[in-house]
Amino acid sequence: MKFLAALPVVVILALPTMAQDRATEEQLAAFKAALERLGCVVENEDRANQIHMETGFDEALLTQIVGQLMARGEIVLMSSDEGGIRLTSGRCQ
Repeated sequence: MKFLAALPVVVILALPTMAQDRATEEQLAAFKAALERLGCVVENEDRANQIHMETGFDEALLTQIVGQLMARGEIVLMSSDEGGIRLTSGRCQ
């Protein structure tokens, strides 16, 4: 799964189309719940795969969800060497 490695580029490219292809509130909630169960951080491919397996969402939907949550300020990009994302809402505040 290339989800984590391509995340910053894909999110930037997806932002202009976000209004057309939006994840539902239920999908956003399922993603956030899965991320909370994993400690609020996705910092490597193993974690990205766990999110994929827990939610059952494909890579395109996961990328859309991350883009929407970034636009809301609920996810931030991490500045570690490997990159990654951190949920900043709900139990992850």
